[in-house]
Parts: sequence; structure tokens; C-alpha cells
Amino acid sequence: MTQTNTAPHSQHRTMLVVVAFALALGISSKIYEELYMPYGPALNIPVSDRPVYSPVDRSNKSLQMSSGKLRKIYERHDDAQSPKLLKGPETVIFDPKGTMYVLTEDSKLVSLTDFQEEELSSSVVTTAKVTLAMDLGNGRPLGGAFASDGTLYFADSILGLARVNLNKKQSRKVEIVASSVQLQDGSMSKILFADDADIGPKTGYVYFSDATDIVSPRMIKEMSWDVMHASKIDFARGKRTGRLLRYDPKTDEVVVLASGLWFANGIAVDRDETFVMISETFTARQMIYYLEGPKAGTMEPLLNSTTHPDGAFCSKTEDIPYCYAALPTAQPLAVAIMFSLPSFIERPLRSLLMSMHPKLAPPTKPYGGFIEIDVSDRSIKRVIQDPSGQDIRAITGVTVHEDKIYLGSLENDFIGVYDLN
Repeated sequence: MTQTNTAPHSQHRTMLVVVAFALALGISSKIYEELYMPYGPALNIPVSDRPVYSPVDRSNKSLQMSSGKLRKIYERHDDAQSPKLLKGPETVIFDPKGTMYVLTEDSKLVSLTDFQEEELSSSVVTTAKVTLAMDLGNGRPLGGAFASDGTLYFADSILGLARVNLNKKQSRKVEIVASSVQLQDGSMSKILFADDADIGPKTGYVYFSDATDIVSPRMIKEMSWDVMHASKIDFARGKRTGRLLRYDPKTDEVVVLASGLWFANGIAVDRDETFVMISETFTARQMIYYLEGPKAGTMEPLLNSTTHPDGAFCSKTEDIPYCYAALPTAQPLAVAIMFSLPSFIERPLRSLLMSMHPKLAPPTKPYGGFIEIDVSDRSIKRVIQDPSGQDIRAITGVTVHEDKIYLGSLENDFIGVYDLN
């Protein structure tokens, strides 16, 4: 009787099962990534490149109402049936005549006039008449600045860099002036998340940021764009695709000045147009790009911002010789724990965060603040904050006008005003 050796056949079947399983796993992983991580899994972030945070000084309550220096501007409703316009006022902008405007979450440019003091909830607040100045389309305008001729240039996270001339009352129109930029190799690169814009006082150049190559998803129910979710994906991914760009209104030329930023957020040009300060949000620091001097055309770190910075502003007057950066949130506990872990654990966790539904993402801590920066000696002069977000939170925009700083937010329905004197 002959004995049949079944071992080779068994090994062959085992190999087929392993290969089939590996293929199924590979295909499943690819489908999972395409569905839930269209921008790829998280990249490795060396320990030396991880953001450095400062602990929150809970005793510093300089931005709470009890300080006597903060007030709030609310929309006044003379007609109860009139629609609410002051929604998510990301950035406050003043035109050359001193009129206040804000860019809202539903892509409206509104003006604030006729300020009055009123009693609200046992406290005195400022109310303003809010008027629709222009419907800016279907995007999400975030930051902007007025040119001397009354043209508003604004960064729209969906459209790119756009402008509208408010002096043309009969023929106002929104013009998209930069939705892509030509690179040195001749190829065209789309501007997918224009975030902030400022204008050079001497040249009239428009400097603006392109935060990331991640596109903000549309929230159908709210009829708005989820810019916060796009930024959270960019943070979890760890890929530095942010850029600083410049637009020349005289020639229509757009150029990339600097790249490789981890979410290029707020930008601010100094009053002499010698540098641009950039809020690099996810490295928790301010960067400086030199426009003049021996370092012209180069960028380097300016200082650590204590936490993730957002909007930026440099005073254009000599009596206030500082720059400012908004601090929308303190460091979330989940982030602190995650970055304390070794890369082989921390990186998969960030990939998991990328695939999470927005409602399941770890919440941010209630906090609101801004920093006052002396660029000449690279120091933070003051941290003005509401450490618990009790009276004001999620500050994303800072604008200095006269002796006050105006505080915008993606979330609030009011504008904060802090007396700098």
C-alpha cells in the first residue's frame, strides 16, 4: 500500500489562503483609505519637530469681563423678523474711512454702524446696526484687508484670493484674482485653502496664505463649509503644505514666497513692509518672512506662540509698535497625551483621528486669548486671555484700530473689543 505525502499540497493551500488574505486586507485597506482617509494616512513626525506648548496660567484672567477692559459688540435687532447677519465673524476689517466690516460664515460682508450702549442680562453691552454690504458668493471668506482705493481683498477658503470694490455702488462684483499659482517648473498649483490676506503699505502688494492642500467639506444642513474639520485633518496628517503667496494688482502676477508650513494661517505685514509675520498653527509658533535687509527672501521661526495661533495683525501706527496673534484654544489634553507617546503608537492614533466623523473628534478646551509680540527682540510682551472661555472663547481674528484690538471668531455671534491702553 502506497502512502501519499499530502504535506506539499497542504503547504500550497496555506500559502494560497495567506496570499488571498493579504490581498483582501490590502484591498480593504485601500478602500478604507479612499473612503475615510482621502489625504492618506498620517505621516511620521519626529519628536524634534513636534509642537512645543506652554501651560495655561489660570490666574491670568486679563480678558474676562471682570478686568474692565473687555466689551462685546452684538447685533441690534430693531425688527424681530429681520435675519441674523453677525454669524461667525472671523475677522474685523476697517476701510480707509474707518467703517467697520466683518466677513461671516455664510459668505456675507456686513458693516457695523450706529453703536449704542444697552443693558443685556444685567450688564451693559454695545450694540450695532448690522447691514449687508455685499453677498460674496458661495465660499467661506476668512481674512482680508482694504487697499487705499477702497478695494477689499479677502482670502476665501473655497474660492482663493478675491476682491470687491465697495466704491462702485452700481456695479459691485466679486472678482477671483488668484485661484492657482504657477510654480518654478511651469506647472500650475491650485490654491485650495486661502486663509488670510494683508496689504503692503508701501508697494500695495497683497500677501496671503494658502493654509493646506486639504479642501473644506460642505456641511449640507448648515449650508456652510467646515473649515475647522479641514484644519483638524491637516493637523492629524502632519504634512506641511502651507504657503505664503504674493499678488501684484498691477501685473496680476501671483508668486509663492515660502512653502513647507504646517497650516499657514494668519499673516501680517509690518508698517514699513520689511517683513511678513505668519501664524504657523500646528507648530504652535510665529514665523517671519523677510522682505528687506540681508535676510530678504528667507523665512525663519520668530517665537513659540504658547499654543496654536490663528489670525495675525501688525499695527500700522508708531504709537502701538507691536504685532498680535489670536489664540483660539489651549492645548487639548488628548493632543498632549498623544505627542508624549512613541511614534509607532502616536502615528496610528493620528491616522485614526483623520478617519473619524467630525462629531466624534476630541473637543477643544474652552479658551480665548491673544498675544502681543515685540518683533524687534522676538518676545511676547503680554498674554491676554480668558483661560476658561467664560466670557470669550475661540478667538480666530485680531485687528488693531486706534487704541483697541477687535477680536473675531468662527463660533461667536459678537465681536470682542479690548482696550490696549
